[in-house]
Amino acid sequence: MDFRRHIVTDLIKKKDRIIEFGPLDRPIVNKKEYKNAYYADIRDTEGVKELYSSNEYLKSTGVAIDTETIVDIDYVIKGTYEQTFHKEKKFDVAILSHVIEHMPDIIAFFKDISSILTKDGKLILIYPDSRYSFDHYRVGT
Repeated sequence: MDFRRHIVTDLIKKKDRIIEFGPLDRPIVNKKEYKNAYYADIRDTEGVKELYSSNEYLKSTGVAIDTETIVDIDYVIKGTYEQTFHKEKKFDVAILSHVIEHMPDIIAFFKDISSILTKDGKLILIYPDSRYSFDHYRVGT
């Protein structure tokens, strides 16, 4: 079974309040199917589209994103997750697909993300296999 399908079939429920970070053009959860799903990014929708329409590094790796298929962002992350969502109801599920590898302080990330999840909330992380990622072309640190 496709791992993305496994997430929506086995790990989350239709009634869950879900926040998906960095959905780009292929979110894990579809808002038509999951009425309590929201998308978040460090840029607003127009900022994400601009980044992917003018990113020469991505173009040089052969990665192409049709900016018309990028989903609308509901929340722009400003500061920490706790700061961004302090007035919002907590989420049952947080999904980060190909986002965790960009976190500069992984311990701070886990502490921060836990502040926006319910007591029994789920954190679903999907991270890229560098063999199949545009990061494959980057020099390691």
